[in-house]
Amino acid sequence: MNKTNLHLLIIILTLVMTNNVKAQNACAKSLIIGNKWIYITEQLSYYSKKYEEVIRDTIIDQKRYGIIKIVTDSSIGYEYQRSDTNCIYKYRHANWEFPAREDTLVNYNSNVGDSLGSYLVKSKNTISFWGKEMQEINMYYDIPFAYYSVYYLKGVGVKEAEGKNHGFPEVKSYLKAALLENKVYGDSTLVSVKKIDMNPPSISSLYQNYPNPFNPSTIINYSLPKQSNVRIIVYDMLGREISTLINEEKSAGNYSITFDGNSLTSGIYFYQIKANEFVQTKKMLLLK
Repeated sequence: MNKTNLHLLIIILTLVMTNNVKAQNACAKSLIIGNKWIYITEQLSYYSKKYEEVIRDTIIDQKRYGIIKIVTDSSIGYEYQRSDTNCIYKYRHANWEFPAREDTLVNYNSNVGDSLGSYLVKSKNTISFWGKEMQEINMYYDIPFAYYSVYYLKGVGVKEAEGKNHGFPEVKSYLKAALLENKVYGDSTLVSVKKIDMNPPSISSLYQNYPNPFNPSTIINYSLPKQSNVRIIVYDMLGREISTLINEEKSAGNYSITFDGNSLTSGIYFYQIKANEFVQTKKMLLLK
């Protein structure tokens, strides 16, 4: 290779690497599988931990979404999010009242005073966080007797949030640590590459499946405060057993299991857990 070609190759490689770095830095939120965020939540002087993790991704309407598992001391939930250079989007599944839709959570190109759905851009700044200069934007929602305020950091996601509904105490949440693209930020003692340790559940629980309605699969979560013989069965409207999802001994902890309704027709189904003396049944809707 002559000097001219070598010089040209170096220029091309430099441009490619620079573009890749810019693309990573410019992303509104990194949603790579394994990314984690750990928050401390405060309510009435009681502090608890909230843990979020991108567990897998999926394609909806030809768009790739990261599925974020959200675990608190008392609940397990899921969100479907995607991002581009300036925006973070949230996919909302269809329910009995509204069709499926995609909402824009934040747009970093917005100006102070702009509206985004029910939210207003209240402030926009560049701040230093975790030793980096980052763009911060505050989305604010206010109605009589209630408000909700969220601070987003470009490239990270939600930095802090607070809100209050009529008749309920104020809740505040602060980002304390994160694992983003295999790099730990913030309080490293809160982050484990393999798993975030949560307090053992205090009671047995069976949570509402998500998404619901679903097609063709959905996730069912349950919690056990002690070792239990667990059995989860799915029934149809006539009470006929459709599927046994699990029938085994489980130690205390939070668990998830996937139900696949690909071979079933649309309709209402029931899933029931029996864990020692604990029995609970919930309803789910398959829409094809």
